[in-house]
Amino acid sequence: MAAVSRPRRPDPEFTDKAIWTVFQEERPHLVPYAGRFDGFHSLPAAVAKTCLVRFDNNKYSVAATAVGRPVEIRAYAERIEIRHG
Repeated sequence: MAAVSRPRRPDPEFTDKAIWTVFQEERPHLVPYAGRFDGFHSLPAAVAKTCLVRFDNNKYSVAATAVGRPVEIRAYAERIEIRHG
């Protein structure tokens, strides 16, 4: 197996050590995370008369009952959710 070369950039706080070195020293003190990361970007939007919501240069269809009402778009890494009412 070939050896992996690590970048030797200095740590912003500990300029006498490399970032990788500081990370290895802190690793035993980090709290393991067992759950799923559920982060998302949220923004308000309005539903057009054509039952479409625009997000990130794409148009998504929604129920006709949402026309003219405000909705919340939640953009996750793997999906888009559009919530109303």
